[in-house]
Amino acid sequence: MADNNNLYVAPKVGKYKLTITDKATNEDILQVEDENQNNLIQIKDQFPRSKYSRKLTGSDIYLYEG
Repeated sequence: MADNNNLYVAPKVGKYKLTITDKATNEDILQVEDENQNNLIQIKDQFPRSKYSRKLTGSDIYLYEG
């Protein structure tokens, strides 16, 4: 039986933020906030990782794809 004493799920507070950065110039080309994480994931998926770094943050998530 698994021991879940170290399992912690952070509460969601506030909006999520998506930042898209051009890898060639290291400039942020898009910053957008939304209360719905799925909306930002759909936007994020339009920017290929080969050209852009993508960061999605919120009170309960930190996702960086460089």
